[in-house]
Amino acid sequence: MDDIGIKTYWDNESECYVTICDAYDNVMGCGDTEKESINIFNEHLNRFLESVKSEKAIVINKGGRPKKNNTKITYNVPFEVKSFIELEAIRLDLNQGTILEKIVKFYQEANKNELSNYYNF
Repeated sequence: MDDIGIKTYWDNESECYVTICDAYDNVMGCGDTEKESINIFNEHLNRFLESVKSEKAIVINKGGRPKKNNTKITYNVPFEVKSFIELEAIRLDLNQGTILEKIVKFYQEANKNELSNYYNF
C-alpha cells in the first residue's frame, strides 16, 4: 500500500497498530492487529471522503458528467486504487471518470512505442 502513502506500523506508546496516509494526515486507524487497524482506517477514510463530497455538493452543486457514448465500466479494484482515484478527483476538483481518462492518457503516452504495435493513437 505504500504506492499512495498508506502505512501501517506498530506504535509502542499506544500499544496498537496504526494506519495512516500521507495524503490525509487527519485520518488514522488503530487496532490490535494490522488488519483491524487497516479496516478502521478504511472506515474513517470513507466517512471523511463522504463528508468532503457532501460539503462539496452543497458548495458547488455541480452535476454529474454526461455519459460519453453510454459506456458503463464496472470493475472491482483494490481499495488503494479506488482511494487514489477518489483523492485525485477531490484534489483536482474533477470527477472520477476524468481522472481515469487522465490515467489512461498518461499510460498511453508513457508506453507509446510498445502500444503502437497494437493500437493507432
